[in-house]
Amino acid sequence: MINIIKYTLITTISLIGIFMVFALLITLINKKLNKYLYWIFDSNSLTITGIIGVPVHEVSHYIIAKLFNHKVSDIKLYRPIESKNDGVLGYVSHSYSRSSLYQKIGNFFIGIGPIIMGPLVIAFSFRILIPHLCGNIISSININSYNTLIESFNIISLINLYISDFYNIVMIILLSNPFFTI
Repeated sequence: MINIIKYTLITTISLIGIFMVFALLITLINKKLNKYLYWIFDSNSLTITGIIGVPVHEVSHYIIAKLFNHKVSDIKLYRPIESKNDGVLGYVSHSYSRSSLYQKIGNFFIGIGPIIMGPLVIAFSFRILIPHLCGNIISSININSYNTLIESFNIISLINLYISDFYNIVMIILLSNPFFTI
């Protein structure tokens, strides 16, 4: 019984940990990137970079809202002109039945939709745009290390491994083509 609780806890922390670490890394990268883009492109930087990111973000909310049977009343994938007035680059307006537990649970998944869909879109884009790097990236990740750390409940080392793998993936991409960063 204790093993079941232990493995359930380990699995839950691992799954949440993946999202938390990547969300933290994306937030840190986003802050730096926005600073540099603002310096280069002035206040239009978010409008320029949002051309791809905002529609992906909003479509992920939309797809999950539909999966959880929410009624979508309005969707704006990208609104650069209006955003200058209200700061909103896109949105999905939806409603749900408050008596439905399934639809209430859906609110959580709608909220984390971009965290799930964003990496999938990035992975798919890598597969299409730079297929020769996909094998290098996949081979650089040691799944056995993750399994060992999860089984030993070594959370700190697991987080360090996530960060190390993220760094290695970025380095593989950057070192494969020096013009990738230009």
